[in-house]
Amino acid sequence: MKLRLAQLIVADDIDINFQKIKAVLGVSEAEEWVTFPEGMLSGYSPADNEYIDKLSWEKIGKYKSEIARIVTSRKNRWRCHLPRHPYRKRNAEGAMANGFPG
Repeated sequence: MKLRLAQLIVADDIDINFQKIKAVLGVSEAEEWVTFPEGMLSGYSPADNEYIDKLSWEKIGKYKSEIARIVTSRKNRWRCHLPRHPYRKRNAEGAMANGFPG
């Protein structure tokens, strides 16, 4: 098994991050496991308290589908794991609105 660690700078722009992901997948080999930093697609902006509210969940979903298409078109289809939206707002009880634990 081969592992490719994509140590990239995560931008606060979904489009830029998606292009970076596509570039890494484009040069990786079909048998490699490719790992990206947390928040690689959605981005990360700790200085902006409203960053999560401004995310385009439709765009994230579209790009996740495209990443899955790229990965599953390769030799080893079972190696694609795309988490749900970890940044969704918490409800009043502190649990994530999308089902993640609080």
